[in-house]
Amino acid sequence: DANYVARRKIGGGKQGTVFEVEASDGTRRAMKETHVGTFGEDEHRIAAYAEVDALSAMSHPNVVAFVGAYQTSAEVHLVMELVDGTSLLEYLTMLNDYEDANEDKKHEVRLDLMRQLANAVAYVHAKDYVFRDLALENVMVRHAPDDATANVTLKIIDFGRVRKLRPETGRAVRGPGPARAPRGARQVAWPLDQRLVAVQGPLGQARPRRGGAEHG
Repeated sequence: DANYVARRKIGGGKQGTVFEVEASDGTRRAMKETHVGTFGEDEHRIAAYAEVDALSAMSHPNVVAFVGAYQTSAEVHLVMELVDGTSLLEYLTMLNDYEDANEDKKHEVRLDLMRQLANAVAYVHAKDYVFRDLALENVMVRHAPDDATANVTLKIIDFGRVRKLRPETGRAVRGPGPARAPRGARQVAWPLDQRLVAVQGPLGQARPRRGGAEHG
């Protein structure tokens, strides 16, 4: 079911706006909405298609999980796992002042975060992609609710500037190619694989409905 209710805005920038959305079964997800226009091979359309192609190829505990994607007349909607947590910068700042752990434990957590981040980047590279935007705000950290040093998991979340590597050279492609929907897309929906949300009905029917209060 591609009908989602947007509950609140949780991020945004030049490449799109991210909402926390709720599916008809109550499951909460993150949805990135990128305005690509109706015509032309503009930069936003190219980047949006490249992001869907890349994220749909990923399956790793330290990479945000792909749920589905669909396109309406002027927007590409990318549905992902909702990562409840804080940015890496916010987490490290909090950890410095965390009084319920000694310095040895804090050091252990920092080293483990470095390991998780390295594993995520290595995995993306092994899939022949370059992340290109490894900023602190694009890395999220979640932990146990009652202990900031327990069950600490890191995830990279924004593939908006991803580039495909050329297998023969190992260099990033300068642009992701012509603005075409990934892997045999139709105008309304593209069947990337079985994980995709299938959009039924006339063009635009699957636009997420705005509902509830939106928080900045």
